[in-house]
Amino acid sequence: MEEKLFKKKFRIQSHRLSEWDYGRPGWYFVTICTNGRYPFFGNIKNEVMQLSEMGKIVARQINRIPEVRANIHLDEWVVMPDHLHFILVIGDKNQSPPVETPSEGVSLHQPNKDVRESRFINLRHWSSGTLGVIINQFKRSCTVEIRLVERYFTWQPRFYDHIIHDEDELFAIREYIHNNALKHSAVLLD
Repeated sequence: MEEKLFKKKFRIQSHRLSEWDYGRPGWYFVTICTNGRYPFFGNIKNEVMQLSEMGKIVARQINRIPEVRANIHLDEWVVMPDHLHFILVIGDKNQSPPVETPSEGVSLHQPNKDVRESRFINLRHWSSGTLGVIINQFKRSCTVEIRLVERYFTWQPRFYDHIIHDEDELFAIREYIHNNALKHSAVLLD
């Protein structure tokens, strides 16, 4: 990947597909990590994930994702000590009005949509109902609540996503998520 300067600093280019509309209906495998992979969310004991108070907040917020968006379905998911995985299904946008959460620091309001200055978000990738906005709102909601418990909590910048193309891929990812605690406990024991 080519590195580009942003505010006179090197910036890693996004791995997102520039031609893909991340708001279109589809199945997405998402991984989000804590900053520095610090184990804020609990630990694995006897091959079972034991959630900390912060891990319980994240689990509760994951379950809220489809509650506030009629066109979103949550498939398999897991919270691990320093990361989480989930499969998010985006359905037809016409099922749900845009979600605005300005009280939590996330809003899509554009003061002047005709102005195309660099300070404005790319509306194609950052419009209501897109994967990036959903994850951004999720991370913000978690952060607000977690910082009442641990004021130094931070997420790793960005997140990893993979567009699921077929049932074989979906089955393999579900199995990976389901066995994640087992896989990580084996690593911890070695």
